[in-house]
Amino acid sequence: MTPILEKWQNLSSRTRDLLLTLLAALLAFLPRIFGLSVFLTADEPKSWFGRSIQFLDALATGNFANTFDSPAPGVTTMWAGAIGLLLDYARQGFPGPLRLRSGQALTEYLAAVPFDPLYPTILPLIRLGGVAVAVIAVALTYWWGKDVFGRPAAFIAATLLALDPFTLALSRILGHDAMVSLFMWLSLLAFLKAAQSPKHTVKTPFFTIHYSLFTVVSGVFGGLAFLSKYPSLSLGAFIAVTMLILYLRSDRSFGEALKDWFVDMLLWSLAAGAIFTLLFPAMWVQPLQTAQAILSDAFRASGSPHQKGSFFLGSPAPDPGAIFYLLVTMFKTTPVLWLGWSLLAIGPVFNDTPELNEGERGRRREGEKGEFPPSPHPPISPSFTYWQLIIIFAAFAIFYGILVSVGGKKQDRYILPIFPALIGIASLGYLQLVNFVARNFRPSSHRKKGGRGVATAGVIAAVIAMQVFFTLPHHPYYFSYYNSLMGGGKMASKLMIVGWGEGMDKAARWLNTQPDAQNLDVVAWYSTTFEPFFDGHAIYKIGEEKISRTPKPGLAADYVVLYVNQIQRQLPSAGALQHLQAVSPVYTVTINDIDYAWIYPSIKMQRVILNETRLVGQAELLGYNICEAGGQGDKETGSNRPPAHLLTCSPAFLIAGETNIIELYWEWRGKSPDEPIRLSLVDETGEVWGEGKALGTQARLPFDEWQEGMVAHDDFALTVFPGAPPGDYYLKVWIDRPATGEIVGVFPLTNDDARVQVARPETFPAAASIPLDHRADAPLNNEIQLLGYNNIPGALKPGDTLPLILYWQATQSPASDYRLQFTLMGDETGQFAQWETQPNRGRYPTAQWQNDEIVRDAQQLTMPRWLPGGNYDLTVNLLDKQEPSGKTIHLSSLRIDGRAHNFALETPPATLQSAQFGDAIELLGFDLSDKPLTPGDALDLSLVWKAILPPVENYVVFAQLLDSNNQVVAQHDSQPGNNTLITSAWAQNEYVTDPHALLLPDALSAGNYQLIVGMYRPETGERLPAFDANRQSGRDYIALNVTLTVNSE
Repeated sequence: MTPILEKWQNLSSRTRDLLLTLLAALLAFLPRIFGLSVFLTADEPKSWFGRSIQFLDALATGNFANTFDSPAPGVTTMWAGAIGLLLDYARQGFPGPLRLRSGQALTEYLAAVPFDPLYPTILPLIRLGGVAVAVIAVALTYWWGKDVFGRPAAFIAATLLALDPFTLALSRILGHDAMVSLFMWLSLLAFLKAAQSPKHTVKTPFFTIHYSLFTVVSGVFGGLAFLSKYPSLSLGAFIAVTMLILYLRSDRSFGEALKDWFVDMLLWSLAAGAIFTLLFPAMWVQPLQTAQAILSDAFRASGSPHQKGSFFLGSPAPDPGAIFYLLVTMFKTTPVLWLGWSLLAIGPVFNDTPELNEGERGRRREGEKGEFPPSPHPPISPSFTYWQLIIIFAAFAIFYGILVSVGGKKQDRYILPIFPALIGIASLGYLQLVNFVARNFRPSSHRKKGGRGVATAGVIAAVIAMQVFFTLPHHPYYFSYYNSLMGGGKMASKLMIVGWGEGMDKAARWLNTQPDAQNLDVVAWYSTTFEPFFDGHAIYKIGEEKISRTPKPGLAADYVVLYVNQIQRQLPSAGALQHLQAVSPVYTVTINDIDYAWIYPSIKMQRVILNETRLVGQAELLGYNICEAGGQGDKETGSNRPPAHLLTCSPAFLIAGETNIIELYWEWRGKSPDEPIRLSLVDETGEVWGEGKALGTQARLPFDEWQEGMVAHDDFALTVFPGAPPGDYYLKVWIDRPATGEIVGVFPLTNDDARVQVARPETFPAAASIPLDHRADAPLNNEIQLLGYNNIPGALKPGDTLPLILYWQATQSPASDYRLQFTLMGDETGQFAQWETQPNRGRYPTAQWQNDEIVRDAQQLTMPRWLPGGNYDLTVNLLDKQEPSGKTIHLSSLRIDGRAHNFALETPPATLQSAQFGDAIELLGFDLSDKPLTPGDALDLSLVWKAILPPVENYVVFAQLLDSNNQVVAQHDSQPGNNTLITSAWAQNEYVTDPHALLLPDALSAGNYQLIVGMYRPETGERLPAFDANRQSGRDYIALNVTLTVNSE
């Protein structure tokens, strides 16, 4: 025996246990405490740090209901974050006045704590809680485990747990996965210790209870697990079933077994419930609502895949399926665990199974010292056998693995709770090796004393060394560990989803070294893990557009940082990634053989179209650049040009009369290359103010390689018409189908997305340079002259719209806001129409015109429907405060092809009866046929109307014959003149004769009948109000002054 081992053996058992516990804790502490501020994971900033701020604020203000924010519920995580915040508060010297009663100073501090982005300097403090839990868990793994499966296996388990890369990674962050994993493990371990511990007895006059203190301890850690994450609720079921099996296998009678099992589970549940309630303030005030929300979310989330999908076996998948966690386990465990599992075969092969009796001997010694007083009531299982422990650990791992595999939402970290159990199985495998080596390979000089110690020390040292070898090289990026026996990280990234934000810090640090980094705009997947480390401007989203759903934010940036699991899941789309990856990345973040992130140059698109602007099955518009003509940057070569090259594509507005290049970016959704995109400039009425000449479609890949979502752009030389008034205009974009001359569709651009501004040119164009169909050069007054106008059609119909394009020039800056008066005049009665408006309908008042400025004016003159046919002259003049100013200019002579209008009533109706319908129509009277009325005949009625004002709408006239009971027996409905003299075409003071024929039924009874008439809107059936000769209303019809008699046949 070596001197060191000899000294070790001379130490008391308790001293050795304390030293081994401290050593295991140190192995857990050292790799966790350093480098805590190097990187962030995706859920920390907003999910857990933000919730921790809310949690502590709720505690400080006494608003305990607000401590419930996540159905996870993640309470232990929020406590850890809250303690970190208090440490930071103390580090800053408790800023603010001391108001302990109200907590106001603390809430003011919390309101000022940045969490979006989170400052990395606070990371070590808010992550300390996870480190502390891991260190305690490792220490207790040995301290309790030595009594469950012996000191060697317990110490191996503790060191493997301390250095397990998956547990290490998740216990160094602010999250709930490591918390729930370690609390579940400690609960399971305490339960196993309780099963072996002598029971205490409590006697009352009514009953006797036998219990183990560790049953309560197990329940406490079960409650902490429940507070961490709701899948741990399954732990209670597992412990209940396992405990019942152990009781039924014990020497107790069936009744005693059930009674003791019930008492133990009651104590376990009470302890779990008590700690759950004690540490969850929301349970103090809203216990039922809180518990119900957690349970309902557990059922809801268990069946819902991750909203961004997953990746499995080389392709994106919403749900990676039943074997996902098996693959995760194989990749995330180390070869050291694999070796430990394989060593389990030594026992069956060599018939050499270790006995777990060292812990029992230790307990007996401790019992002799009085730690556990002798008890007549035996433990559940005085000691577990080697294979019993393996079965329990394996059963738990399988049970929990199946449980989490049932749900649709799967992440690698969700399987972490089985890792301590797998580590326990591996440690028992190494115990098998210790036993085998001690019995078969120790030197003869050591056979009597110390041989087992040498074997144990050698195996433990080798296990630690191997675990260190596989784990520590990944510091601080322990998430990048993947089992080399499975092909390591390179193979893992081909088979399963990889990355949770690690590496984004490296991308940020590289970008910080670039010129003018502070002014760079960068879009990154997992922006919350990137932005805290970046000196420039990180674009999380533009409007509601995120890089997870659309390439828009990426196109608006100087650089785009693509992340490994973004590419695995093909987000935002395969085509968008095609576009970005068609050029070479300027930098690649590689950690432990895994390419985590790629930095690509982008195009710095100026205008992002924020609203969905899509033609289904064709394309979706993304945004556009406005560039100076001839000054486009080279955006498709992939050259690493500095952003300064984009300066030629950054004018703030268009110039009237000038040409700019519009780079229109769009996402391919199936559009045929034979159906081009077109573009024009319009105002709010749709009037065209500029035409875009197509310059072609460009993309980074040939069309036959495009996948859906590929980004392309069409360039247009957009020339704004000279004289366009300054102000807001809009891009109109559509797809043409040249083969048929049809328009495939117009993109539904909102005004906000399509709006561009047009400014005056610095120098106004010469009047002679304006292309005109008709040149006038006619002054209207001493401030404004008409340069000319477009062609005017020679003939129009009533209701047609005459488009007028006029060019005005200010011969000096006008002092007034003039109005325009257009007059259409014929030689006959009623041949007159007039329109009063402003130049460009008031968009650019004349008082704003400058000397020599030329203004293009688009007018729409709609011919009244009532306009009589004939020859007309169209003139224009200016109005100043409703008074004519200057000359009247004749524009054109034209013909109106309209019907004749009757403005004189040559023959009055036989029966005069004055009535009025609405504001515009008067009934003068009616004519009736004088033949006798018999059933089956037609009643001929002729109404005579007059238009008091030109009616705006079309109305239907109804004529009804009513019997003595006011029931309709005959009726005729039509627009006037049998639908030929519609009311909207009536001219003012026009007379209209309107015939109606009411067919009398064959079975009509003889007798007297009444005739009523009225008008209604055909769209709604709403009748016009009717007024009699005294202008009295109250009905929606007029009874004609006649009584009709129907004779029998």
